[in-house]
Amino acid sequence: MANKKFSEFSTKTDSSNVDFLVGYQGSTNVKIAPSNIGGGGGAAFSFDTLKGAFYHSANVIGDVYWFDLITTSESTSNPNFDNSIAPHGAGKVKFITMVNNQVGLTPSCDGIKFYYKFDGGTETLLGTATVTNPNTNGMTAKLELSDTDLTFSFGESLAFGFETIVSGAQDGKFYGGWFHVGLVYD
Repeated sequence: MANKKFSEFSTKTDSSNVDFLVGYQGSTNVKIAPSNIGGGGGAAFSFDTLKGAFYHSANVIGDVYWFDLITTSESTSNPNFDNSIAPHGAGKVKFITMVNNQVGLTPSCDGIKFYYKFDGGTETLLGTATVTNPNTNGMTAKLELSDTDLTFSFGESLAFGFETIVSGAQDGKFYGGWFHVGLVYD
């Protein structure tokens, strides 16, 4: 390879203005056209994160509350356009996270179960989240999903909800917080 420092190279942002990229294969110097990059490394994909804030101060043990993507009020009613999304392509859900960040109000639950619905259809349990800091301000619930746990197609309406897990005299309130849902498109 050239006897130059990386700082001496010119930066290019358009691959059509680059003839070759250089590197090593073992001890051999090699070059490859930018148009040939992409087949061997990682796959191209698009990633979206749905996010929102909510306030969960009323709870009925055993009810599922649906995240509202427009306002901060979750609902136990059948999801509608306020709490569902229509993905712009086919893909999969990779994670769901919710965090309590309500100063002065401590959650009164031990855990969280996440649910989903397609097009107002059947409420389906997605899984029980891994929880850190239960019953404390900053309680976090996260559910990581495999590539096959929840897949979706272009245009399907998809809603996400949660149920609090309680023990003893807990009332199940999560209070204020935010949620993220990670989507990967094929």
